Amino acid sequence: MDEPLRISVNDYGYEITFTCTNEDDGSEFDFTPYNAIYFVVWEAGQPNVVLLDGVCASATPASGVCTYTLVEGDFTTVGNFSGEIQVTKSDDPDVRLTLIPFAVVVAEVAKGGA
Repeated sequence: MDEPLRISVNDYGYEITFTCTNEDDGSEFDFTPYNAIYFVVWEAGQPNVVLLDGVCASATPASGVCTYTLVEGDFTTVGNFSGEIQVTKSDDPDVRLTLIPFAVVVAEVAKGGA
């Protein structure tokens, strides 16, 4: 992702869609051989301070498309964060492969005036 993922603080209840591709040829990444897809977010510059480690879904695994549904409590702090889409295989669930690194910006929602 070239542009940061922008989320309003305390917003939830909608899906974020990611399209993952193979680095070598740009083709769709096939999730089929993987047992889990994760949406991981941490404080920028502090990868050991994980704020969110949620499970994504993929309706069509061979398409390279996965979604994460924001739930209440995911983004309660305004700031700049780093994130990745990661996958694991069932035969080695402790090893995660990073597919897409990206920046996350969580901002206050502008309030309308009279």
